[in-house]
Amino acid sequence: MIEPRGKTQPVAADCVPAHGVILDLDGTLADTLEDLAAAVNFAVGSAGFGPFEASQVRPMVGDGLAVLIARAAPSASDEDRAEMTRRFRAYYGNHFLDRTRLYPGWPDALDALTQRRVPLAVLSNKPDDFTRAIVDRLMSRWSLAAVLGQRPDLPLKPDPAGALELCSRLGLRPSEVLLVGDSPNDIETAKRAGMRGVGVTWGFRSEKELRDAGAETLIHAPGELLLRLPKRHRVETAAPQ
Repeated sequence: MIEPRGKTQPVAADCVPAHGVILDLDGTLADTLEDLAAAVNFAVGSAGFGPFEASQVRPMVGDGLAVLIARAAPSASDEDRAEMTRRFRAYYGNHFLDRTRLYPGWPDALDALTQRRVPLAVLSNKPDDFTRAIVDRLMSRWSLAAVLGQRPDLPLKPDPAGALELCSRLGLRPSEVLLVGDSPNDIETAKRAGMRGVGVTWGFRSEKELRDAGAETLIHAPGELLLRLPKRHRVETAAPQ
C-alpha cells in the first residue's frame, strides 16, 4: 500500500477552481517501473549496457522513449540507439502488463471522480500506442474524455501543447483544470499551460524534486485529490424525484 509521507492539511472547499483533471500515467496512475526496466535491459543489454536495477531506471523515465534509451546507453551511436528502440518496442509490446498495476487507492478515487462527474483525461510522455494500451487494459471501467501519449506531431511535456489540447477536448479553460503528476515535467507543464499542478509523492520522483520544481500542492494518496476539487464536485447530492 502507499503510505503517506507527510500530513496533509485540510483544504478550503473552493480554494482550487478546478472542474476537470488531467492525469499523468507512469508513476502517477500506474507503477510501470518493473516492466520498463525489463524492456530497457532487453533493449540495451546486447550492446553491453546494463543490466540495470529498477531503481536505476527510475530517474531515466519521464522524458520519452528516445531519452530513456539515450540515458541507458549514453555512448551508443544513433544507429545503435535506433536498433535499441526497436528492440524496446518489440519487447515492451508483449510485456507492458507483466507487473504494471494501478497504484493502490486509484480505483476508489476514480470511482469517486466519476460519480462526481469530473471530466478526466490522461497525458503521458510514453509513446501513444503504449499509453492507450495500458489505459485500455487497466482503466476500461472508467470513462475518459481523452488519452494522449507521445506522438510525432505533439511536443513532449513540459511543452504545454498536449495539456492545452486535452483542455480543449474537456471543454474547459486551463484555469479550470488540475494537472496531476509525479515529476517536475508535470509541474512545469501545468505552469506553462495556466493550469494548477498537483504533485503526487508516491511516484518516480522525490517530494523534494517536486517542491524544487515549484509544486504548491502535493498529495500523498489518490483519494486526497478529491479535496482539491470545488465544493460542487466534493459532495454528490441526490437528484430530486
